[in-house]
Amino acid sequence: MISEEEKLNLIKKIEEQIGLQFLNESISGNLCLINNNQELRNEFKQSFTEMDFRNFLKSFQNKNVEFPGDALTFWKLVEKGK
Repeated sequence: MISEEEKLNLIKKIEEQIGLQFLNESISGNLCLINNNQELRNEFKQSFTEMDFRNFLKSFQNKNVEFPGDALTFWKLVEKGK
């Protein structure tokens, strides 16, 4: 299991290097449809949620978490972790 600090660092790295924005689900109000559209193809997604991040971590099945090189790899790992 990763620590909270490691989690925040990895989220920040994903945001900076892959170009996806982390959406904190505790934010209330109307979110843009593009961020909530389950049918949106991965290559068009611009953000990820806590659940996406959890699924990303699950894809490693207790192995060392490795940083994905691009957004499509990130989304493949998210799907693998579901």
